[in-house]
Amino acid sequence: MRFLLPLLLVACSGAPVDPEEPAPDAADEIAPAPADDAGEPEAAPEADAAPAPSCGKHVTALFAVGTGAGALRDLAGACWDVVDADGSANKSWRKCSASTWTVKNETAPNWALDDTNPNAPLSDDQSLLDACAKGATGIGFEYMAYRGSWRLLFPANHLKAFFAELYAGDGDIDDYWPAHYVNNAQLGKHTVYPMINIGPTNVASPAAKIQKDALAMCKTIKNGGYLGVYVGTWDQPMTKTDARAVALAKALDACTK
Repeated sequence: MRFLLPLLLVACSGAPVDPEEPAPDAADEIAPAPADDAGEPEAAPEADAAPAPSCGKHVTALFAVGTGAGALRDLAGACWDVVDADGSANKSWRKCSASTWTVKNETAPNWALDDTNPNAPLSDDQSLLDACAKGATGIGFEYMAYRGSWRLLFPANHLKAFFAELYAGDGDIDDYWPAHYVNNAQLGKHTVYPMINIGPTNVASPAAKIQKDALAMCKTIKNGGYLGVYVGTWDQPMTKTDARAVALAKALDACTK
């Protein structure tokens, strides 16, 4: 995930990225989707499995980094679960980092691209995405950094959904929420899930805001969908008693029951 220096951020691989803030009028770059048999663009499917009888809906918390996934999983209720999509921690996922322009675990069935950025050359982002998704047999997710606009790119196959990174850097929880997500014309034509940072480095006591905003984000997600989760303090352990994990669990409980 690419942000302004000197923030400590690292796209899930741990390497620093883009030092410059984009111009406010960055271009809206959306590559054409591959055509299906009917000649129409292939949309990212959204799961629609029926929730359990006691649940209003079912949601999956999708962790872009492994930190915090185990802690939240220990708190999971009947109406939501947790997936760790960090290829460094879960070998069933490819780790495709735009910080290093590499694909790790390249034979894994699932993939997650971290991340597209309108400030980067379009050809570089597209090439990494194509390499990331090549030969995949599972599902794929594309994370997107906001730099004056979003960049949505389409691989040849297995794209499940996009995730909008709603934080400018490791220090922030969701400074792009809701202004650059809710009713956003660029995102509205596709399945794009929100991603919150529950490990902000510049917020002393973030639990209350995490719970409030995660609940609001979750309410926008349909049954079978995902809430993206990033942890800016990715290099520090998180247990199930951590106030940040507890806050997120409470938000998911309230949203799905």
